[in-house]
Amino acid sequence: MKLSLRAIATIATHGLAAAIIGVAALAASETSAAVIWSTATGDSVESSPFVGGGLVYAGSKDNFLYALDAVTGKVVWSSRTGGAVFSSPEVMNGLAYVGSRDRSVYAFDAATGKLVWKTTTAGSVDSSPNVSNGVVYIGSDDEFLYALNATTGKIVWSSRTNGAVISSPEVATGLVYVGSDDKSIYAFDATTGKLVWQTPTGGAVLSSPDFANGLVYVGSNDEFLYALDGATGKIVWSSRTGDAVVSSPAVADGVVYVGSNDGDVYAFDAMIGKLLWQTSINGEVLSSPAVSNGVVYVGSFDGSVYALDAVSGDILSTLATNDAVRSSPDVVNDVVYVGSDDSSVYAFDAVAPPPAVPEPSTWALLGLGFGGLAASRLRLGRVCSYFPLFARFELGRTMRCNRRNSVDGSTPL
Repeated sequence: MKLSLRAIATIATHGLAAAIIGVAALAASETSAAVIWSTATGDSVESSPFVGGGLVYAGSKDNFLYALDAVTGKVVWSSRTGGAVFSSPEVMNGLAYVGSRDRSVYAFDAATGKLVWKTTTAGSVDSSPNVSNGVVYIGSDDEFLYALNATTGKIVWSSRTNGAVISSPEVATGLVYVGSDDKSIYAFDATTGKLVWQTPTGGAVLSSPDFANGLVYVGSNDEFLYALDGATGKIVWSSRTGDAVVSSPAVADGVVYVGSNDGDVYAFDAMIGKLLWQTSINGEVLSSPAVSNGVVYVGSFDGSVYALDAVSGDILSTLATNDAVRSSPDVVNDVVYVGSDDSSVYAFDAVAPPPAVPEPSTWALLGLGFGGLAASRLRLGRVCSYFPLFARFELGRTMRCNRRNSVDGSTPL
């Protein structure tokens, strides 16, 4: 049996006998989620779905943008571009925006799929649009970040980096944040396109930034996740994973979640970068996490979307497709939507929220519960430091009991 962090906490606070029931329940909870529907396209779906107005929008390598009925998966419309669509669509004010490898940005009528406008750049557009205040912000392989009028497609401004802009922009506090293949993270003035700051990393920045708490979170191919001051670009903290971080981070409840090409999903304290947990999901993680109702959903190259406990990293369920999942899930109304390299878009039932970790019992307070005193000092990501016995278990694949306990480089407490 694999012991999870929640199982350990149950043992530590309620004693071994009380934990048996809880551990059994946790073991039973790791199941495969039911498929509601799957809809085939003509090629792989690496684009991430956007759900709105009862429709699911997703691009495909077959050159089309699809709009599917969110309940049935039936194709409502499909509109052709001139190249593969790896860009993830965004829908705003009745228009569906997306990039294409034919070097263009498109706006389609969200209800009918009719082309409204098309703006051409000088490079492939794998970056995904961010629509804010009537402007579409999007990157291109031609090294530019573009700001386009959302109604007409007219270029408002374009600002150059020194590498392809595959990263998708984040807009916050009047600035546009984006990564570049030139190994840097940029902040531009959202109105004028003027460069505000540029921060170098040790590798190409294909990951897309997320903004929260005044900080910009973004991964790099140098294996690090960075937290930068949003106003100045100063590095507040950086925490290492085991490989390139192409996955884009998601911040929720003071925790930043991200995947790595090492096959693991990580949770770091959003303010200080301390590792909270690390879970292996059996394949490279280019997919970006979605956090909903205490559950982290993220795709893996092993062909599944994993549902992880947001607090402990325990695997709650797997949502199986038939090929690698590079697409990032979207969770709406208790349904998980995602694309797969098997050429399909899927809708799965969302996973029930994980049970709360029990409060300490009288037994623990009396010191009769196993590890009660040690548990009072237990920190996630430091299990093996307090309970060497559990180094013999796999701990639900949540933590490797070795020196990599401290991925952030700190010394185990």
